[in-house]
Amino acid sequence: MYRQFLQEKFPADEKSNLFKFPALPAVKLGKLLMKETRISQPGDVVAVHFYSSMMSSGYAIFTDTEFFYPGGSFLLEDVKSAQEDGSRVTVHVNHLGSLVTHAFKVGSDEAAHAFRKVFNDLSRFDPQASTTEVAPDYSAYEGKAIDWLLMRDEVMKTIDMLAEKFSDGKISLLEYEEKKEELLSRL
Repeated sequence: MYRQFLQEKFPADEKSNLFKFPALPAVKLGKLLMKETRISQPGDVVAVHFYSSMMSSGYAIFTDTEFFYPGGSFLLEDVKSAQEDGSRVTVHVNHLGSLVTHAFKVGSDEAAHAFRKVFNDLSRFDPQASTTEVAPDYSAYEGKAIDWLLMRDEVMKTIDMLAEKFSDGKISLLEYEEKKEELLSRL
C-alpha cells in the first residue's frame, strides 16, 4: 500500500543510518528482527533506521502498512502530523477517532528531520491514487478559508434577518435591497 511511496520519499542516508529496500543491511536487519517479533519476514521491511550511542540504542521500521519502534507501532494510514525536537520525533495518529501521540527517539537531528518530513508527506498522501504525489499543504491558509466561511455565514444570517424585517413591514423593499447588495459586495 505505502511501499512505492516510501521507496520514493524515504531518504537513503548511510551517514544518518537511514536505509531502504533493497539496500537494507542484512546482518543488522536479521539481528533486529530476532528482537522485533511483530514483523514476521525480512521482506516486509521497506525502510529502517538503526542508531546506537554510548547511552542508548534503538530502531524505527517501516513496513508496507505499519511503523514500528521499540515503544509501539501504528498504521501508516492513520498518520495525521509529525513534529521534531532535536533527535525526538512526535507523530500524531488517529486511533478510533481519537488523536494519539507516539514519541520516539532517533539517532540524530538529521534523521529526525527526515522522519518528520516523511510522516507529514504521508499524512497528505492518498494510497488509492495512481501516483505517489503528495497533496499540497494548505495548512497555512486554513485560518483564512475558515474566516471567509464564517463571514459568509454571518452575511447570509443578516440577509435572512433583513428579509424577516421586510416581511414584518419594519423596512421598505428599497432598504432591504440596498442593504442586501451592500452585504453581498463584502464577499
